[in-house]
Amino acid sequence: NSSSLKMQAGYVDFVSEQEQAIELAKYLDKVRAVKAQQSGSEAPSTTLLSSCTQLVKDSKFLEVLANLLKESGDLFVAGAEKDVESFFCLFVSLLGKLGIDKVLQLQESILQAITSDLTEKPVLRLTILNDMYNSVSDEGWRFAFLKAAFTYGRATKQWEALAVIFETLEDRLNQQFNKKTTAAQRRELLQLASEIAREGKTDNAVSVHLKYLKSFDGEEASKIPATAVEHAKAVVGDALLNPTVFQFDHLVASNVVKALSNGATKPFFELLQIFASQNYDAYVKFVAANKTVVESLGPDADAALSRKIRLLTVVSIASAAAANGSAIIGADGVAVSTSVSAPYSSFASALQVSEDEVEAWVIDAVTAEILDAKLDQLHNSVQISYAMQRTFDMSNWKQLGEKLAAWKENIRGMLKVIHNAREQTLADVVQ
Repeated sequence: NSSSLKMQAGYVDFVSEQEQAIELAKYLDKVRAVKAQQSGSEAPSTTLLSSCTQLVKDSKFLEVLANLLKESGDLFVAGAEKDVESFFCLFVSLLGKLGIDKVLQLQESILQAITSDLTEKPVLRLTILNDMYNSVSDEGWRFAFLKAAFTYGRATKQWEALAVIFETLEDRLNQQFNKKTTAAQRRELLQLASEIAREGKTDNAVSVHLKYLKSFDGEEASKIPATAVEHAKAVVGDALLNPTVFQFDHLVASNVVKALSNGATKPFFELLQIFASQNYDAYVKFVAANKTVVESLGPDADAALSRKIRLLTVVSIASAAAANGSAIIGADGVAVSTSVSAPYSSFASALQVSEDEVEAWVIDAVTAEILDAKLDQLHNSVQISYAMQRTFDMSNWKQLGEKLAAWKENIRGMLKVIHNAREQTLADVVQ
């Protein structure tokens, strides 16, 4: 019965492999009978139990497992989901007793049994593919099952489940595919993941794309395939239009994306550079000279890009003000706050709007979580607490070092104040 099947899946060493295989045959016979009853057809005239029992007697254990696998498709129709999982886990455990060579010998048949149907319990099938991936440590096996999971999940549009797998993809590649797996195979998985993330518009699509693009770091431009460059172009287009993506310096730095800076795709790369580090005025000039490039991204691309580059311009103005901010020093020599503000006029000029429209753009940037600021309507200025760093180069590291040094001095001053206050308190007590 199903409970004994689960028990055996968890404690496979308490009975012999032959006995466990016979139990699987009995279970499959029951499932086949249930399926026949559900469909109103006659039950199979021969049982797996009889054929498998004879094969066990003939010491043909691999053939026993092959026969069980051949009939396993009925499990997804008439078997309980937990029992189906248990069946495959127990099956691979039994197969493993014969050695890795025998495991790999049935690998394709196992994959076929699990992925042969796209409509019958697809979520369960993807779960089992993941179970199978974890059941054997051989890199070739894991490569095949991870690729199959990606392909099957894509065919059945299980985007959220795949997005979860993508979160661990880099760790898997570094820890589980670092001996026999070739660089080309690793890149194949990354490319497939990137294509799926783009197709399914997964929440972590940008990070998945970057992992794939990163695989070309250090590669000579002449050796980067045209398909990779074309995919990079699509990825850049998606990132530009994605309303939640505001940082592009990592894309500009990619070897594959840099390949777009030559030939017919050069204007496309220039557009990316504008969003990485330039402002609205540069975008306006670009559109005037390259209208078709923007139009190629879609009918509403100009509106979406105009909004995004204006928000990024707000961040640039705020960042410039923050870089020139002055600390307010208390009487004890400790910085108690930082006063950073920028007038409405500076935003209006950069955004090419009236000062009356500045507040709406600042609020939009705050809502997008790329700016933390308050509006000072009395003085027509924006009080800035934080602005997203659009790029981060050596000058930014230097600025960060200076801020950390100032923070260190402030802490030292604060500790000194506390020490002096403590000494004074002790002196008062003694008196």
